[in-house]
Amino acid sequence: GIFDRGFSNLVNNVVYANTNAGLRVEATHTAGTDRILHNTVYQVTGDAVLVRNSATNAFMQNNVLYVGAGNAIRVESDSLASFQSDWNLFDLGSVGANVGNWNGVAQATIAAWRAATVSRDQNSAVGAALFLDINGADNVFGEQGVGTG
Repeated sequence: GIFDRGFSNLVNNVVYANTNAGLRVEATHTAGTDRILHNTVYQVTGDAVLVRNSATNAFMQNNVLYVGAGNAIRVESDSLASFQSDWNLFDLGSVGANVGNWNGVAQATIAAWRAATVSRDQNSAVGAALFLDINGADNVFGEQGVGTG
């Protein structure tokens, strides 16, 4: 996964094959400039996005977050105040998947997430990401270091 320790832009990444968290966001971010934008996270188990350790001004927009079992977004109690999120697609792969976990409480639906987070993700949606072939013709995630001719 990607570990953001502050003052970073996480933009246009494809993240997969993680066991705990796809994007881990911590520490201080500059409001209005540090963003989490246009990422695709495929998280079979765990959290697609984990916001913790007093993260401030974390701003997420226009991300595709697939989670099989766990949370699309988890925001811990020390990072709630300035967290912002909108225009994301939540693809929940199973009954055990949640849109989010806010302050230690799982929110299974987008309506529950919006209510718990005081109207965050008002323009976000839950639905299938419609990936064409997530693991390619060889049924293996990602590039395997093999040169082609």
